[in-house]
Amino acid sequence: MSKKPGNQTQRSNEGGNEGGGGGGGNDKGQCESCGAEKNDFNHCVHCAQKLCDNCRMKHVETLLEDFMSSREEAASLERKIHKKSIKDIQGALDNLKVSELVGERLIQATFKDIEKQLIARKAVLMRELQVKHERQTVPLQQEKQAAEKRLYFSSVKFRDACKLSITPVRGEKASSFNKMPDGEFAQICVATTKAKESTHEFAEIKAKMEQIAAPAAVRYAYEESLDELLQKIQEFGEITVEEGKSKEDKDSKSQGKQDHPQDKKSQGKHKDNNSQKEKSNQGQDNYGQQKKAAKAK
Repeated sequence: MSKKPGNQTQRSNEGGNEGGGGGGGNDKGQCESCGAEKNDFNHCVHCAQKLCDNCRMKHVETLLEDFMSSREEAASLERKIHKKSIKDIQGALDNLKVSELVGERLIQATFKDIEKQLIARKAVLMRELQVKHERQTVPLQQEKQAAEKRLYFSSVKFRDACKLSITPVRGEKASSFNKMPDGEFAQICVATTKAKESTHEFAEIKAKMEQIAAPAAVRYAYEESLDELLQKIQEFGEITVEEGKSKEDKDSKSQGKQDHPQDKKSQGKHKDNNSQKEKSNQGQDNYGQQKKAAKAK
């Protein structure tokens, strides 16, 4: 450690001449770290301070420890990246692919079930439409046949009652001597009665047929509008992305729920490491003091 390359440390003399020559060498200065009075100092390229030999040695040792610790930490992280992190990323890609395949199967199964239910519902509605149509058609046809049968017999009765061909004398030509015979007059009376009866029957048949022929229909209806149903079908289902959680997030979450015994152990280890560092710093200080005393002798 006594040799100091020019690219790291510049040795200065407080007398004003660099390199240790010239007059005024008896003037002393103070070390900017420990405050000791010295003639010669080192310019530390690490902290840009004017240091004595002991302080510079401490800086070098501290920097070396920091460098070795940082290098080991970086190398450890590098190994972990090559060993695990890249595999974790590939695992995440594989999980995404698996989730996509699972989603495809679920979508296919869901819409297959929906299509199956739609086909089944369609068959039920078609069958129900046919059944209700038959229930309405059969009695209607029976009533139609009964009305047609009654109309037939009433028409026959009416035609039989109105077969008479009579042209009565009217007006001025009619006289007391131009009278209808009683037999013919009696036939007219009977025919008139039957004609009135036919009129009454035909009126009843007409009303019945109008009642039978009243507009009737078997319709397909639904409470919810078709547009609303189609809109719900269009908006059915949703694709979401679940963000993955890193190991650090999981660990912090688990630590928030409960204090794990390992945490206490780790805290004890940190305390041990801190005490070891303090001991090493004390050792360095003792070493520097011993070296300073030896030079004074």
